[in-house]
Amino acid sequence: MCFFRVQLIHIVEKNLITIHIKDILSKGFDTLINENRFTSVALMYDLLLRIGQFGINELREAFGNYIKVKKTMRTFFF
Repeated sequence: MCFFRVQLIHIVEKNLITIHIKDILSKGFDTLINENRFTSVALMYDLLLRIGQFGINELREAFGNYIKVKKTMRTFFF
């Protein structure tokens, strides 16, 4: 019975996180970085790690986009 429960929790976590990953990253990631809330970014990393490499790749993409936007803004203003 315990094995079934662990399996069920894993399936629910994976499905819920996967469904909402774009929303999670688009609504909060830039703010966390801008406000130097790296502990919260680490918690986000741990959450996304629960769904495997897909979650980490999405986080990597969000960070890459953040860097591109900041670089473009810096080039534009300076």
